[in-house]
Amino acid sequence: MTQLEKLPLNLTRLLVFLAPASVLAVKSVMQLCLVLLLGLALVKLVKVRAQPLTVEERLLAWSLVLYPASVLLGFVWLGQFPWPEFDAPSRFMLVAPILVFLTRVEAPSFIEYRWGCALGAMAAAAWALWTVNLPNAAHFNRATNGFTNPIPFACIALILAFSALPDRSQKRLGERVALWIAMLAGAGAAVASESRAVLLVLPLACVLYFFSYRQKGIMQRAHVVWVGIAAVVLAGSVAFVLKDRLRVTIQDLSSQSSAAADSSIGTRFQIWSASARVFLDHPWLGVGRGNLPLEFKRMADSQEMTQWAAGFKHSHNEMLFLLAETGIAGALAVLAVYVGFLVAFCKRFRAADPRIRSTAYAGIVTILSYILFGLTDCLLTISMQTAFFALSIVLLYATIRQRERLAARPHG
Repeated sequence: MTQLEKLPLNLTRLLVFLAPASVLAVKSVMQLCLVLLLGLALVKLVKVRAQPLTVEERLLAWSLVLYPASVLLGFVWLGQFPWPEFDAPSRFMLVAPILVFLTRVEAPSFIEYRWGCALGAMAAAAWALWTVNLPNAAHFNRATNGFTNPIPFACIALILAFSALPDRSQKRLGERVALWIAMLAGAGAAVASESRAVLLVLPLACVLYFFSYRQKGIMQRAHVVWVGIAAVVLAGSVAFVLKDRLRVTIQDLSSQSSAAADSSIGTRFQIWSASARVFLDHPWLGVGRGNLPLEFKRMADSQEMTQWAAGFKHSHNEMLFLLAETGIAGALAVLAVYVGFLVAFCKRFRAADPRIRSTAYAGIVTILSYILFGLTDCLLTISMQTAFFALSIVLLYATIRQRERLAARPHG
């Protein structure tokens, strides 16, 4: 293969590294990586006759188109075309050609993705150190960066941290130590965001990592030591940083006074209830992207919710928001992506190849993190957050398929 022929593959590996490395470091670089990968995909798919897709690959590729299609259907149905509201959903559609392209090329790139995640986790820690020591009226000195709110910042930081974890393919002690340091830095940044969803993702990701390295019922001693150290450090950090947020949560839940209606928990209860009522009134295609705040305002005017709660732009729950704005069609479309890719990764979670197993683990953590953080926030309303999720699961699945294809080739 000539240097010119190698250029697209080398550029692909570079973009796979830069996407997770830059997502929390520099605004818009990760989205630029997505656009460049899309351009590569379209050029290569036009010039090269691709191999036929497997049934699984076809289903996953089509699942990525369903959500933007449901949003467009809602536009037509309502006769409204608020194109800025299509920005975030379109990211699913844009990564579909990337999936088809990357499953065909012979450039497994999880090494680049892992080190990109490690650098991205370190960048998240740097942002955390910077923001928690600055007066920040908007976020009350919670860790974040200049272009992301604390909750999605924590979600992405955790994904980067656990995707950077080493496996048995790392033989050098220095590499393993560097990756563990990056993991702890990213997890620490997530804890410093004071997002309560961290309490759900952290233990789940640790348990999954523990089981992903079991061999015939026996855990390697080195991993026991490292997982134990990480667990102690993270548990101590969570107990120290989140104690005030947890105390406020308990007080909000136990309070029955009207003054608690506009508390953090009380506001969420109001928004969840209002979103559910909107969905029941418009079950199939919802009220349309961008129209939920108008429904909140109408309910506040009729005193069905407080003016404070009506000031929020989304449901603070991913599925309720999808049901309210895009109806059953949109919610099922996103669920198809979640379930489809999660099943694909779970099938490889116990693979004999440690690289495939690590890639599957990173994919599972990515999807479960978005689901769990989505219980109290809407991560798919912003294009950057949607792009990171869609591109990450496509990169991880594609690198698995690349490696499986190479392994299936006859040797000799």
